[in-house]
Amino acid sequence: MSANMIRTGIRILMELYFNPEKQDEWLAEESMRLQFDVGLYDDFEHVLKVIEEEEAYALLPKIFELMKVEMAEEMADLKWGTTDFD
Repeated sequence: MSANMIRTGIRILMELYFNPEKQDEWLAEESMRLQFDVGLYDDFEHVLKVIEEEEAYALLPKIFELMKVEMAEEMADLKWGTTDFD
């Protein structure tokens, strides 16, 4: 993914999570899921570089939490052969 796409994704999440006028936890989480699905975070070293440049450190716990949830869902799918389409 290009740095501009990653930067835009990071900026959107920062606004949705932390700007009191635009804060929307549900939309932020679903936006992050979409960003994961399209591969925005595939090169995590590059993502960390953009987070550092944008000084978006507060976003890291949110990203790590969603990564844990995504991994747990994938493990459940493998174990029980289920598919989640939400």
